[in-house]
Amino acid sequence: MAYILSLDIGTSSSRAMLWDEEFHEEKDVHFQSAYKMHTTSDGGVEIACNELAKHVEECIDNVMAKLGNRKIDAVGISSFWHSMCGIDKTGKPLTPLYTWADTRSAAAAISLREELDVSLIAQQTGCTLHSSYYPARLRWLADSNAEVFKAVDMWVSPGEFLFDRWFGPEARVISHSMLSGTGLSLLGMKWDEELMDTLKLSLSRFPNVASDATHFDNLKDSYVKRWPALKGVPFFPAIGDGACANIGSGCHSTGKMALSLGTSGALRVLCSEDSAAMKNKHRPDGLWLYRVTSTMPLMGAAFSDGGNVHQWLASTLQLPSDTSLEQELAKRSPGQHGLTFLPFMAGERSVGWNPASKTVMMGMNLNTSPVDIAHATMEAIALRFAEGASRLFSAFPHIREIDASGGALIHSPAWTQIFTDAIGKPITLAMEPEASSRGAALLAHYLLTGKFPKAIDSSERGTTFHPDPEKHNTYKQMLADQNQLYAKLFA
Repeated sequence: MAYILSLDIGTSSSRAMLWDEEFHEEKDVHFQSAYKMHTTSDGGVEIACNELAKHVEECIDNVMAKLGNRKIDAVGISSFWHSMCGIDKTGKPLTPLYTWADTRSAAAAISLREELDVSLIAQQTGCTLHSSYYPARLRWLADSNAEVFKAVDMWVSPGEFLFDRWFGPEARVISHSMLSGTGLSLLGMKWDEELMDTLKLSLSRFPNVASDATHFDNLKDSYVKRWPALKGVPFFPAIGDGACANIGSGCHSTGKMALSLGTSGALRVLCSEDSAAMKNKHRPDGLWLYRVTSTMPLMGAAFSDGGNVHQWLASTLQLPSDTSLEQELAKRSPGQHGLTFLPFMAGERSVGWNPASKTVMMGMNLNTSPVDIAHATMEAIALRFAEGASRLFSAFPHIREIDASGGALIHSPAWTQIFTDAIGKPITLAMEPEASSRGAALLAHYLLTGKFPKAIDSSERGTTFHPDPEKHNTYKQMLADQNQLYAKLFA
């Protein structure tokens, strides 16, 4: 029997897992290494590249130790999108790895919006001008640290950095998926040279774009000695974690919408090149367009607030136990708290993408309780998803199914019901706990063989939640109130 090794590089941990021919996890061959991003008072969220590499390689070390006689056919990699670091000609990092959550380039994003046609760039690149993406971050770095900026030989994301370590400089190539999340590409197919010229960036300082079939199997001697079972095994360039999660959770068709809620959250729809949204290059405002592969566009919305805010509530407010809070939330009516809340504690991405957006709570008085605040916050996050979903439904009216994943929903039926009532469509829980890892393995199989296995549809399904029409109508009015407050403060 042959196996596929998946590497899942996340913002809080990395993990290595082994998947059999039916794409079931080998339970005894699994290792996870946790870490924390370094944060700064001015909005920095970063990690040292070598530190990240150490954690990823630790995962591989431990899986190799547990491998036994199993034979690995391929290695698939999932990585968090939009991150970048600068390296010199030898591959040595000259900067930290800046993540999508780093907001230090917010002022640069605002400046670029004044200089450039925001709508045109969004249509051409699939990304807006925002601190999450490369254009603003590179402008900020050029202004704030010109000496280091000039010394950088190449700007890379985690996958290219690791491939340089493992295979050498010739492996500094970027997948269409990772390319599509930079904000510097023409719809994820090639670097946007015109935009680079406008931003005074040199194409030579960015990786070549890999074809879908590109892989590397010539590990450096030191790594062959370290991981002998991986000698000659094809490693495929990293694919965005959200794209992998869609495939791994069963949302691999154009008729499904994936909803994920972990630390942050997203809505994603796999679309075809022949869809109206692709043909006329028009997308509803506020949505992004990335790629899974060169032939699989992925449209959606991303939200910076999710389970991270739920954790903040639990650690900051005098809330009852999780069980008691669930029971209390289940009894409450929509908007019972009387608050209007804009949930941008970690900044705003979809749908407004406003670098200046802040958290706002309106309507609080001396009678407002911790549970009121928790309820208002959880509803407010669901309403932002409802706004994003309505725009996706306008682009893809044929969508009939929403599959939701992420511990924040799986562990809170009450919050899942709030999401369901706010969006107004049935939501089924996707119970695959490692959707990104499974997706990376499935995609490695696809890139190796040219087709998905039948096992792609074997991901476990959970409870289906159905919307209450009366509550949905109430949430529609609450969303209108939320959008009205947003327009007054930030539009």
